[in-house]
Amino acid sequence: MVGIYAPKLQGKGRQARLDAIAELLCERGIPFDISDPNQSGTDRSGTGGNKTTGQDGSSSSAQRQGTAKNGFTGAGGRGLPVITMFGCPYPELAEQDRSICALERMVFSGILDQDVRLTTCRLDGDRCCEFEAAL
Repeated sequence: MVGIYAPKLQGKGRQARLDAIAELLCERGIPFDISDPNQSGTDRSGTGGNKTTGQDGSSSSAQRQGTAKNGFTGAGGRGLPVITMFGCPYPELAEQDRSICALERMVFSGILDQDVRLTTCRLDGDRCCEFEAAL
């Protein structure tokens, strides 16, 4: 996965890299939300099917930018990008082998070109999986 996106993102900033993750999650049909509080007024969410949804409910095939939710500043208030996945791309596999969560974390880390950590996990009873860029 990373090999597909890495050459396209060479020299690109965090915004383009977060857009690539949004595109990837849409292609895979995973409901998601991406918040980047350091980029004023940006938030991406989607339900899969190659569409992203803005906060006003409108959708488009392109990446849609809306307004950051409730001044969200990421886990722990550190102002880091957070990728929230409301569905699992590999539910049966994850139930048998939790290392798939580490694989997803490594994909996001490779695309962002930054360490990413899994801060909440559905397998632990949380409502979603959240991946946060590390300091």
